[in-house]
This record gives sequence, structure tokens and C-alpha cells, in this order.
Amino acid sequence: SSQMTRTVETVTSSLDNLMSGETYSFSVAAINSIGTGPDADMVMFTTIADIPGPVRNLMKTPSSVSSITISWDPPEPSDGYTNISGYIIRYGELDTTGEIVTSENTQETINNLQPGIPYYVAVSASTTGGNGNETKLIVFSKEEGS
Repeated sequence: SSQMTRTVETVTSSLDNLMSGETYSFSVAAINSIGTGPDADMVMFTTIADIPGPVRNLMKTPSSVSSITISWDPPEPSDGYTNISGYIIRYGELDTTGEIVTSENTQETINNLQPGIPYYVAVSASTTGGNGNETKLIVFSKEEGS
């Protein structure tokens, strides 16, 4: 944890270059010709998290007749990756609104699929600031007998 001291000549001041989704604390002390007064009570605040970028490397791993397992990498750190709270997985048959599941992991198994039918899978990262753009993939469960 680093500490910064700044002297200002006004009763208001801005703090710049803070990290998104991080908690900071600060206190204020008055300064006059006699010296520095006591610190005021410590105040804590958390900055709003950035909306994350898209997840990367979305792929399907071997599946059964009625399920698929998908995996992905988190968004790039420069794309608001700080403090990912989870992932939203949307899936369904093509041209349907589908179903939504959430996960805290970067892998999820989707069950109860029909054999050999194409499904879409869309994954987005989530922070307290909002949801990132979806990364999409068309997948098939295995054909029966394969």
C-alpha cells in the first residue's frame, strides 16, 4: 500500500490516476503559519469499476452427446480486467433468445443439449461497473453414435 501527501491551498481537490474498482482511504489536516493540525477521521471510498473488455480465446473442449464444455481467457488487463466479478454465459439454439447462466470460473459445462444441433454460446465478463461485450461461438454437441 502506497501513501501520497499533497498540499493544496483550497478546500476542494481532485484525486487523479486512481485504479478502477479499488478502495482508497484519505484524511485531511489544516496547515497554517503555526504548523499542521491533527488529521481528520480517515475516509474510505471505492472507485467505480470499468466495464471489462471481451473475453478472449473462447473455445469448445470435447463434449458428450448432450453437453459441451467451453473455456475462455479473461479480458486483457488494459480492457478493464480489474476486479472481474464473474462471467455471463448465454446459449441456445440458433435464432432463439436462449438461456443464461453465470460462472465465477473461466470454464463451464452446458448440459441437456440435443445431439448434432448447432448452438450459439456467448460469454461476457462482468464487473461492478457493468458487463463487457459478448464473445460468440457456434458449437455442436456430438452426433449420436460418434
